[in-house]
Amino acid sequence: MCPRQVFDSALVVALSATVATADITNLTQGTTHATIQEAINASVNGDEIVVDPGLYSERLDLLGRQITLRSQDPLDPAIVADTVIDGGGSGTVITCDSGETADTHIAGFVVTGGVGDGAPAAALCIDTSGPTVSYCVFERHSGVDLLCVVRSDSGSPTFEHCAFSNNAAGSALTEETYCAALVIYAGSATVSHCSFGGNSATASMDATCVGIQVVNATVSISDCDLSAMFAAGTDTDFGHASAAGLRVDGSAGATSLSRCRLALNTAIAYDGASGGRHRRHCSRSAAHPQRLHHHRQLGRADPRRLHRWRRQHDPRLPAAPPPSRLIPARRTSTATASSTSRISACSSPSTTTPVPESAPIPPPPLLCWRRYEQRIPTDASAARHARFLPR
Repeated sequence: MCPRQVFDSALVVALSATVATADITNLTQGTTHATIQEAINASVNGDEIVVDPGLYSERLDLLGRQITLRSQDPLDPAIVADTVIDGGGSGTVITCDSGETADTHIAGFVVTGGVGDGAPAAALCIDTSGPTVSYCVFERHSGVDLLCVVRSDSGSPTFEHCAFSNNAAGSALTEETYCAALVIYAGSATVSHCSFGGNSATASMDATCVGIQVVNATVSISDCDLSAMFAAGTDTDFGHASAAGLRVDGSAGATSLSRCRLALNTAIAYDGASGGRHRRHCSRSAAHPQRLHHHRQLGRADPRRLHRWRRQHDPRLPAAPPPSRLIPARRTSTATASSTSRISACSSPSTTTPVPESAPIPPPPLLCWRRYEQRIPTDASAARHARFLPR
């Protein structure tokens, strides 16, 4: 549930003193108001409220009104940039939890100054409602352990031409942190022509940053830019990080993705990192400044490869024992160089043949987790390569 915005008279006076001298006009009724919340309180369904450029230090509740709340010109980026709603670092900036429908329009604002810790969302909290949000910028929101910039619970919102950028969670002193620009939990949502970029999460142990997270919901995502998420795990022993443009959790619902860009989602950590699109896709990640892993499948580092790398290159660990000189025996003595056979990546050889210690060691190939064709070696020189087959 989204927390109700409750203000006493002293707080209202204090907030009014910080609002720039500008007009908030109800065009339908022909009235002006000192604050945006005052205009919402006096509105009825079908009203249109226009907010002049200025800085408005308020936290808003739409109260279930089917109204249009917009800046002077939502299509003008300059006017949008000058029409700012600032939550002042005290919780959720805008709340829609009273049954708002698609006829509730919020357009042409910069929403900033929200805090994710202790609140379901920092910028916009939607609960069992379906407002239409367009041409808005959600930026410079913060959190220590958790930051959901915009969250929808069991609702059906629509986001069009919005930007979710420059939101940050955690720090090097935080043990674990999670940052998500947009979370859709149950219900449904439509996201189109939106950009997600420049969001970050930093923690010593475990840092996660995602553009859109879908949990048991039906979501349509089209013409969006889900790029440049960044996560960093700073601990040199156990730091882990994960960055993704899209993360899908749960088996209920369905997510469609069309004409979207996912790139440059980067995670940096010492012990392991992953980046890209969780569950189905991934782009790239850096598990250590000295090595770059292009993860596949679930986007997670293979623990065996990381363990071997650390045993060979980490100066704090004892020297790794010499590699085994045992190789799988030939399957048949009549095989030729051109013969092929299916070899399982998980099979174990029944007998082994030693290789001379003086034989050169070729570099190991990438691990393969599926069955594949492998030429059977026909002499001792070619047989040396067989010992690198995955077991």
